[in-house]
Amino acid sequence: MLAALAAVLLAVGTTGLEQPVSAHAAVVRPPADAAKTPAARRAAAAAALDARIRITAWRWALRQRGKPYIWGGTGPVGFDCSGLVYAAYRAAGLTLPRTTYEMLDSWRLVRIPKWKARRGDLAFFGSGHVELYAWGNWTFGAATTGTLVGFHEMNSFWHPTMYFEVRALPTSASRRYLCNPDVPVTDVPVVPWRPEQAGADNQHPDDPAILRQRLAARPRRCP
Repeated sequence: MLAALAAVLLAVGTTGLEQPVSAHAAVVRPPADAAKTPAARRAAAAAALDARIRITAWRWALRQRGKPYIWGGTGPVGFDCSGLVYAAYRAAGLTLPRTTYEMLDSWRLVRIPKWKARRGDLAFFGSGHVELYAWGNWTFGAATTGTLVGFHEMNSFWHPTMYFEVRALPTSASRRYLCNPDVPVTDVPVVPWRPEQAGADNQHPDDPAILRQRLAARPRRCP
């Protein structure tokens, strides 16, 4: 009897010495990236690359503040509107087309709504003028002859009509079209235009029909 009682007391006394085991302690969780598919990891890497280029271009452009607008200028003395954008992204390691019209034809530009625009994204005023988006109702760029590179506030008469982010790598749809001659241009997705943004000729550079016409007229080069 005494032996049995001693055994019970010993068991009770050692119970408090045991470390509690968490319900999650035995669960081995894989790294966050391990749950992503290869496609998701590639997309995340591409987005990180685009963001790094955008921020680098933005910071480079800010250092040009106060330089004069010079028609056709790409620096270092002065810039025109697309010349500043071109030079900023070139400094970030990415070569865009030189003019606004050529930029709008490039697969590197992907249309986004204003709420998604970040510093360094492209803000187009129709097809003939471009600046870098800053924040809120502000852009940064080279406006016109007689002005200096700097910030510009939008108003009801002068404001961007479309915004674009710049891609270092082509989207899957763009690559499929550019690399495969059998894919029709109608398979390339474009953002629908808004009639209120149209010019006097009732056409706008982001009209799907116009974009596809320009795309079809250019030779396909697989990036």
